[in-house]
Amino acid sequence: MIKGDDPAAFDGGEVVVVDSVDVDTDTETEAEDTTTLDQETPEEVIEEVEPVKQPVEIEKPAPTGGVVTKDLGYAVWIGKMKNGKPHDVQGTLKFKTNHIIDTRDDKGRTAGPGDQVIGTFEDGHLTNGKWYKADGNVESIILGGI
Repeated sequence: MIKGDDPAAFDGGEVVVVDSVDVDTDTETEAEDTTTLDQETPEEVIEEVEPVKQPVEIEKPAPTGGVVTKDLGYAVWIGKMKNGKPHDVQGTLKFKTNHIIDTRDDKGRTAGPGDQVIGTFEDGHLTNGKWYKADGNVESIILGGI
Protein backbone atom coordinates (compact mmCIF):
# COMPACT_ATOMS: atom_id res chain seq x y z
CA MET A 1 0.00 0.00 0.00
CA ILE A 2 0.86 3.61 -0.03
CA LYS A 3 2.82 5.32 2.73
CA GLY A 4 0.61 5.33 5.72
CA ASP A 5 -2.74 3.57 6.09
CA ASP A 6 -4.88 6.43 4.94
CA PRO A 7 -5.26 6.53 1.12
CA ALA A 8 -6.34 10.17 1.40
CA ALA A 9 -2.89 10.99 2.71
CA PHE A 10 -1.18 9.98 -0.55
CA ASP A 11 1.06 12.78 -1.63
CA GLY A 12 1.84 11.28 -5.03
CA GLY A 13 5.49 10.63 -4.31
CA GLU A 14 6.00 7.14 -2.94
CA VAL A 15 4.47 3.88 -4.21
CA VAL A 16 4.91 0.44 -2.75
CA VAL A 17 5.20 -2.45 -5.27
CA VAL A 18 3.52 -5.73 -4.35
CA ASP A 19 5.67 -8.80 -5.03
CA SER A 20 2.93 -11.39 -5.29
CA VAL A 21 -0.81 -11.75 -5.50
CA ASP A 22 -2.80 -14.76 -4.35
CA VAL A 23 -5.00 -16.10 -7.11
CA ASP A 24 -7.65 -18.78 -6.60
CA THR A 25 -6.79 -21.39 -9.28
CA ASP A 26 -9.32 -23.98 -8.12
CA THR A 27 -12.32 -22.32 -9.77
CA GLU A 28 -12.77 -22.39 -13.52
CA THR A 29 -13.48 -19.12 -15.17
CA GLU A 30 -13.98 -18.29 -18.80
CA ALA A 31 -11.30 -16.16 -20.33
CA GLU A 32 -12.54 -12.73 -21.00
CA ASP A 33 -12.24 -11.64 -24.63
CA THR A 34 -9.88 -8.74 -24.58
CA THR A 35 -9.87 -8.23 -28.35
CA THR A 36 -10.58 -4.67 -29.17
CA LEU A 37 -12.02 -3.45 -32.42
CA ASP A 38 -10.69 -0.44 -34.16
CA GLN A 39 -13.08 2.37 -33.68
CA GLU A 40 -14.29 3.70 -37.03
CA THR A 41 -15.96 6.95 -37.80
CA PRO A 42 -19.36 6.75 -39.52
CA GLU A 43 -17.75 8.01 -42.75
CA GLU A 44 -15.38 5.01 -42.83
CA VAL A 45 -18.24 2.60 -42.26
CA ILE A 46 -20.25 4.11 -45.10
CA GLU A 47 -17.28 3.77 -47.46
CA GLU A 48 -16.91 0.06 -46.69
CA VAL A 49 -20.58 -0.83 -47.25
CA GLU A 50 -21.44 -1.91 -50.79
CA PRO A 51 -24.19 0.20 -52.29
CA VAL A 52 -27.52 -1.53 -52.56
CA LYS A 53 -28.41 -2.05 -56.20
CA GLN A 54 -31.85 -0.73 -56.95
CA PRO A 55 -33.87 -2.33 -59.73
CA VAL A 56 -33.91 -0.20 -62.85
CA GLU A 57 -37.28 0.47 -64.38
CA ILE A 58 -37.06 0.02 -68.12
CA GLU A 59 -39.78 1.75 -70.02
CA LYS A 60 -41.41 -0.93 -72.11
CA PRO A 61 -43.46 -0.11 -75.17
CA ALA A 62 -47.13 -0.91 -75.05
CA PRO A 63 -47.82 -4.50 -76.10
CA THR A 64 -48.66 -3.99 -79.77
CA GLY A 65 -47.17 -7.18 -81.21
CA GLY A 66 -44.19 -5.23 -82.51
CA VAL A 67 -46.30 -2.69 -84.40
CA VAL A 68 -44.82 0.81 -84.32
CA THR A 69 -45.78 4.21 -85.63
CA LYS A 70 -42.80 5.95 -87.20
CA ASP A 71 -42.61 9.27 -88.99
CA LEU A 72 -40.49 8.76 -92.11
CA GLY A 73 -40.68 12.42 -93.10
CA TYR A 74 -42.65 11.94 -96.33
CA ALA A 75 -45.08 9.46 -94.72
CA VAL A 76 -46.01 7.81 -91.43
CA TRP A 77 -45.37 4.07 -91.20
CA ILE A 78 -47.67 1.93 -89.05
CA GLY A 79 -46.48 -1.65 -88.80
CA LYS A 80 -43.58 -3.84 -87.80
CA MET A 81 -39.98 -2.98 -88.53
CA LYS A 82 -36.86 -5.00 -89.20
CA ASN A 83 -33.40 -3.42 -89.04
CA GLY A 84 -35.03 0.02 -88.88
CA LYS A 85 -37.03 -0.51 -92.10
CA PRO A 86 -40.74 -1.22 -92.70
CA HIS A 87 -41.22 -4.99 -92.70
CA ASP A 88 -44.76 -6.33 -92.26
CA VAL A 89 -47.37 -8.37 -94.13
CA GLN A 90 -50.05 -5.76 -93.31
CA GLY A 91 -48.24 -2.42 -92.93
CA THR A 92 -49.58 1.02 -93.78
CA LEU A 93 -47.85 4.07 -95.24
CA LYS A 94 -49.84 7.30 -94.79
CA PHE A 95 -48.30 9.90 -97.10
CA LYS A 96 -47.80 13.50 -95.97
CA THR A 97 -46.13 14.80 -99.15
CA ASN A 98 -45.79 13.75 -102.79
CA HIS A 99 -43.38 10.82 -102.87
CA ILE A 100 -42.56 7.78 -105.00
CA ILE A 101 -44.29 4.78 -103.43
CA ASP A 102 -41.31 2.47 -104.03
CA THR A 103 -38.04 3.07 -105.85
CA ARG A 104 -38.30 -0.37 -107.51
CA ASP A 105 -41.61 0.52 -109.18
CA ASP A 106 -41.02 0.62 -112.98
CA LYS A 107 -44.13 2.80 -113.34
CA GLY A 108 -42.76 5.38 -110.88
CA ARG A 109 -46.11 5.79 -109.11
CA THR A 110 -46.21 8.77 -106.78
CA ALA A 111 -48.54 9.02 -103.81
CA GLY A 112 -49.80 12.39 -102.63
CA PRO A 113 -50.73 13.84 -99.26
CA GLY A 114 -53.61 11.84 -97.74
CA ASP A 115 -52.89 8.71 -99.84
CA GLN A 116 -52.32 5.38 -98.08
CA VAL A 117 -50.61 2.21 -99.20
CA ILE A 118 -51.56 -0.90 -97.24
CA GLY A 119 -49.73 -4.11 -98.01
CA THR A 120 -46.70 -6.34 -97.59
CA PHE A 121 -43.38 -4.64 -97.06
CA GLU A 122 -40.05 -6.49 -96.95
CA ASP A 123 -36.85 -4.75 -95.83
CA GLY A 124 -38.34 -1.32 -96.52
CA HIS A 125 -39.81 -2.14 -99.95
CA LEU A 126 -43.42 -2.68 -100.95
CA THR A 127 -43.91 -6.13 -102.52
CA ASN A 128 -47.69 -5.93 -103.03
CA GLY A 129 -50.61 -3.98 -101.68
CA LYS A 130 -53.36 -1.49 -102.36
CA TRP A 131 -52.95 2.22 -102.94
CA TYR A 132 -55.86 4.15 -101.46
CA LYS A 133 -55.83 7.59 -103.05
CA ALA A 134 -57.18 10.70 -101.33
CA ASP A 135 -59.70 11.10 -104.17
CA GLY A 136 -61.29 7.72 -103.30
CA ASN A 137 -59.72 5.64 -106.11
CA VAL A 138 -57.98 2.36 -105.25
CA GLU A 139 -55.17 0.75 -107.24
CA SER A 140 -53.50 -2.62 -106.69
CA ILE A 141 -49.70 -2.64 -106.74
CA ILE A 142 -47.63 -5.80 -107.25
CA LEU A 143 -43.87 -5.32 -107.30
CA GLY A 144 -42.73 -8.80 -106.26
CA GLY A 145 -40.24 -9.82 -103.60
CA ILE A 146 -36.65 -8.79 -103.30
